[in-house]
Amino acid sequence: MVDHFMNASGQNDKAFIDDNPTLLIQTIKSYLKSNRKLCLFGVSYAILDFAMNHGPIEDHILIIETGGMKGRGKEMVKEELHKQILKGFPNASIHSEYGMTELQSQFYARDGMNFMMPFSAQVHISEINDPFSKRKEGKTGLINIIDLANLDTISFIETQDIGKLDAEGRLQIMGRLDHSDIRGCNLLYV
Repeated sequence: MVDHFMNASGQNDKAFIDDNPTLLIQTIKSYLKSNRKLCLFGVSYAILDFAMNHGPIEDHILIIETGGMKGRGKEMVKEELHKQILKGFPNASIHSEYGMTELQSQFYARDGMNFMMPFSAQVHISEINDPFSKRKEGKTGLINIIDLANLDTISFIETQDIGKLDAEGRLQIMGRLDHSDIRGCNLLYV
């Protein structure tokens, strides 16, 4: 998806972190020198690793993190993750994306915490020990998603993520259910 958008941008100077960190640093500097806006989109553990090993980068950058740590680092809540990323990118604006391969829809949080849902998706929070018991607004439980954008596939998934819905219908991700499988399309990359 990100490769598609990078190609659609028409910009020649684009890079992936895993391909060549030196090239990524050069790309960041090139964008910033030319006063172009820069968006750094990636899995949480890769952005955190880059920030810790190649920062600080003082310029204003839009960072979109997604995917969590996937066993490649200490699991942490969003506030702590963003605090650590800001050590390497102190003036960055951090947004978050929440989605999964099994779904067509993605959820985005401009503040990095409160995810807005697309019209095609509904979130239900269930009791951790009773998937048929719905939690009340503001109460923490298991995240279940119905995604009507999934044509010709199963449109429901129990994520094994823990979260809650606020009064405005925004989703807050609290973390993973203990002892749940580590999943994610980024685990396919070797």
